[in-house]
Amino acid sequence: KMDMVKVQKDDILLLYTDGVIEARNGNSFFGEDRLRRLVQEEGCCLDVLPDTILQRVLEFTRGVLNDDVAILACSWVPDGGDPSRPVSTRLLAAC
Repeated sequence: KMDMVKVQKDDILLLYTDGVIEARNGNSFFGEDRLRRLVQEEGCCLDVLPDTILQRVLEFTRGVLNDDVAILACSWVPDGGDPSRPVSTRLLAAC
């Protein structure tokens, strides 16, 4: 399925592998809802967001990852935006 989304100033695109949301603690998954709450609670400081997500996943799983984890957070500033605020990306991968 293809869809289009209008990107607004200061929006953040968060891409992650299934190792994030399928991380387990017993029979419980980290899950999309927990990830969504984490992003909303922590705010969206792009520079630390992937590291913060990985830290929370590791806390949830007691330090055990059974799948690879990759997290990419990026933002976009449209033409005419604040030139002192560069386009940013942050990629984190853990195996």
